[in-house]
Amino acid sequence: MPDGSVKHLRVVGRRSKDESGSLELVGAVMDVSDRKRAEDKLRRSEANLLEAQRISQTGSWKLDVSSGTVTVSPQVFRIYGVKPDEDTSTPEFWFSRNHREDQKRIRELFERSAIQKTDYDADYRIVLPDGVIKHLHAVGHPVLN
Repeated sequence: MPDGSVKHLRVVGRRSKDESGSLELVGAVMDVSDRKRAEDKLRRSEANLLEAQRISQTGSWKLDVSSGTVTVSPQVFRIYGVKPDEDTSTPEFWFSRNHREDQKRIRELFERSAIQKTDYDADYRIVLPDGVIKHLHAVGHPVLN
């Protein structure tokens, strides 16, 4: 812009012929600056969260109860020693990493939390593929819609 500010535009157009057969271009220009600024702010916020999780060695997870699909932040993959080819989309994958002595207790706590729609809070151990045992603390909060 003349004042040095930047606008983000979305331009769409199509070719057509007018009544005389001459080619013309018809289009629209939309100012998407507000959307672009909001997207940039969201990206920066996500990057900051990921960096905070990396530094603090914490991660976040989500279970979509309706589909049974689990998604986690990259730090959770590092905590659990997940390899790129492993399917981590189900709760069973994550329960399978629990220490054998903790599996029943953790599963029951998790299931009770899901049924009662209450917070989940547990200390437990996981066993990595190389046999290393880690002590974890997990917190979950149901989000209802």
